[in-house]
Amino acid sequence: MTSPHGRFAPARKLADLGAALALASGFHPSTASTYNMQAVIASACSHTNMTVEEAITAATVNASHALLLEAQTGSLQFGKRADLVILHIPDYRELQFVHGVNLVITTIRNGQILWSRAKTFEPPTS
Repeated sequence: MTSPHGRFAPARKLADLGAALALASGFHPSTASTYNMQAVIASACSHTNMTVEEAITAATVNASHALLLEAQTGSLQFGKRADLVILHIPDYRELQFVHGVNLVITTIRNGQILWSRAKTFEPPTS
């Protein structure tokens, strides 16, 4: 998301020009110091003026295309792997505002539940 010089990519300008954007965590100490995709989506919205819909698309279907995996993953479609997380959030648009809270309540890979929070919680309200 940022260059080695600490600048964010011009995502808004690229999106306005019709570019397909992809987001990932990747982890790099100076440019992307997180594995948390919630943080990546929130940062894309707050620092590059992407809409939350653009950021979610960039983190899912566009990312799968960037990795040449679009036939297998990236969207919920019959015949594709069911890799997804279920978040405890009342409205997906709130993802852009939530920093530092793990909203994941269930993780599913290949249609199988890998992890599920035993007890749900209420995220902080503003």
